[in-house]
Amino acid sequence: MMKRSILLSFVLLACSLSAGSRNVADMFIDMPDTIMPYITHDQRVDMVNMRIIDAQTPATVKSVFRSDVSLTELTNDRLTVECGQFQYTLTRLRGKEDGDTLFCELCTVSSVRATTSCHIYDSHWNYVRSIDFADLVSHLSCYTDEEAERLRQIDFPVVEVTVDGDVSILFLDVRDPLPYKDEKGKNDVLLQRNVKWDGESFKEN
Repeated sequence: MMKRSILLSFVLLACSLSAGSRNVADMFIDMPDTIMPYITHDQRVDMVNMRIIDAQTPATVKSVFRSDVSLTELTNDRLTVECGQFQYTLTRLRGKEDGDTLFCELCTVSSVRATTSCHIYDSHWNYVRSIDFADLVSHLSCYTDEEAERLRQIDFPVVEVTVDGDVSILFLDVRDPLPYKDEKGKNDVLLQRNVKWDGESFKEN
């Protein structure tokens, strides 16, 4: 227990940008068990410790279902966990007020079509809001006539979201929700857009 406490202290010191700040490692460790119920608090501590010690190797533990859960990325502003068809990304964002910090939780499930949900929390895991990417895509204005027509033909667009580099910018891949006709059509993307965080929500970039 003493050894684990020392390791945890080292992790929190190594990950912090400044005194009193909250980073994604802090948030991940303090995450309510209901958000990711298949791993425990102690396992989250172990994953962060392993990733800090060896930043080049995914930190992997066994879930309650005996499947591998891997922490594949950890920086001050972004964390990614993978488990089978599930990918969980947590990013740190600036709020509207100076010094205000919010956290964006992106959950992507890859089945017939990869789809991403999004929830925003404050630094104490209090829920702030959700982002409906399908609705967001339908209200963007930067479409050509051809793109707009393609979007109108989809009743419920499926949106997969990725983060690359700047955590305030999200990249959206929009697909038709219908199953693939063949393997060739698996990666067919109808539309691609990116949106940027403005302190309150993601807006057209």
